[in-house]
Amino acid sequence: ETQGDQHDSLNRLYTSNSAEDILRFYEHFEGPTQLVEWMKTRRRGRAAISEREGDSEVVVVIPTADVEGEYARKCTQIYRGLQIVFVESGRGDPYFNYARNSNAGVEYAIRRHSPKWIIISNDDMSKVDEPSVLLQGLSTLDHRKTRLVYPLPPTSYHSYTVCIAKPTRLRNALYRPLVEPFSERLRLYRKFQVEYDVGPLSGPFAKLYTRIHTFRLTGSITILSAAYTASVGGKVFDETYINSVEDVDLSLTLSLEPQTIAEVNYRIADMVGGTIGGFSRTRTLREIANWVYFNHKARNQGFTHQGITNPPPHE
Repeated sequence: ETQGDQHDSLNRLYTSNSAEDILRFYEHFEGPTQLVEWMKTRRRGRAAISEREGDSEVVVVIPTADVEGEYARKCTQIYRGLQIVFVESGRGDPYFNYARNSNAGVEYAIRRHSPKWIIISNDDMSKVDEPSVLLQGLSTLDHRKTRLVYPLPPTSYHSYTVCIAKPTRLRNALYRPLVEPFSERLRLYRKFQVEYDVGPLSGPFAKLYTRIHTFRLTGSITILSAAYTASVGGKVFDETYINSVEDVDLSLTLSLEPQTIAEVNYRIADMVGGTIGGFSRTRTLREIANWVYFNHKARNQGFTHQGITNPPPHE
């Protein structure tokens, strides 16, 4: 079996709808370094760009499976009047990568237009406010000094507050005897050295973790100044992530310079998991790879926050 064939067979296990296949995928790797190396060398999926003409002062980049599909059609209504850049992966592309396709759209938007703002939006959104409300809010901000804008009020899927934290001994003790998926997740977290977790501030999470840093998560809609996107060459998201956690990484990184963050009153809702499925056991298992990479970056000084590079000891 050639290296390319092995890569493809591992990707088939990783993208399978069978939890057992995904668990077999993780068995192939001895530890985090090997897994991250596989993620970094994963093939590129399809990214075909098409546009809907509008006001290009704000360009909306939307990764989608099908530009003629129901979700994409809804987006043309939600963002009516704005320049829209669809990045189409095609249905069922086994190498689809949200971060890569988002970046491809951002790079295209910078090259072809001269926007002040770039919005990266999931395609499974629901309209509440008119786009004019968003434009009005953005017009009050300085696009040269602002990097990131949160649309408020938050929903369960965008602009909500989370914290980066480390589990306490109590969390580990509670997880150990529990049935799947908690025990299987803990086992994989141990194998791949996942220490940091990100979650909401309230409920059981607060009791089971030591808080390190609190920030807002962009989630399903990310509003960035074009000046910021140009400063990173359009590479807004870290493309090693595979369809989750890239927004955590970006939100955390930008939260370390709070003076560059702003807010606008613009209501938009979500139809969550419409494109890549809801929060099933298989999706949760796939996401572990991304937490492995997030922790790998943290261990290797990938973030500049003191508490992350020099974490507090376990309670």
